[in-house]
Order: sequence, then C-alpha cells, then structure tokens
Amino acid sequence: MAVGRSLSEVGRSLMWTDLRAFMGSLGSESNFWRKVAPEAAEKATRKKELMRVENQLLMSLHDALWDIAYAQAGSEDRLPRLLSTLIDGAGGGDSPRRVSEAESRDVAASMRRERGDQ
Repeated sequence: MAVGRSLSEVGRSLMWTDLRAFMGSLGSESNFWRKVAPEAAEKATRKKELMRVENQLLMSLHDALWDIAYAQAGSEDRLPRLLSTLIDGAGGGDSPRRVSEAESRDVAASMRRERGDQ
C-alpha cells in the first residue's frame, strides 16, 4: 500500500487501540460512516454544507428581508430563523449513532463478501 495504513498492520505495528482511536476521529461525513451509517453521514454532509459562510450570509439576508417585510406590514410575527429550521430538518446532530460490535462485525463481513474475500 503506497499511501496510508493497512489492516494487516493491526497486531504488528498498529495496535487495536490505535485503530479504535483512528475510527473515533473520522469525520462523520467520511467514507467509513457512509458505509456504516449512511443516513447519519448524509445529515452530517448536509449540515456541513449549511454551515459554509456563504450559505450562512445568504440565510441571514433572507431572515433580515423577511423581518423588514413583517415590520413594514406592522406585524409582530417573525418567521423562525432559516438556518435553525434547515438544521433541524437535517437532523441536528453531526455525529453518527453509536454502532454496536455485532453491527460492526456484520458490516465487516458484508464488506468481505462484496470483495469476495471469504
């Protein structure tokens, strides 16, 4: 393997605790989480997109324009902030759910079957 680490290193130069620490530090939009928990990875990707500065500025501008429109109409009502509405719709949290060891073994076995390693 030219770049990165290989699972064959586990038990030799890479300890299981190192592997666990690496897996815990993966971003929630990583390919690993896309395979293990695709719905959580999709929500994290959407939230990351919403949190870009350009998108936040556009949403703030949207909210300000609506606030002005409501004020000119003499209404005390206010729309909920667009960013918070979209984040709630994206699922809120950005960490994937905790995966049990049995689920991780099942995923590992299915990945081996897909590659034809069994």
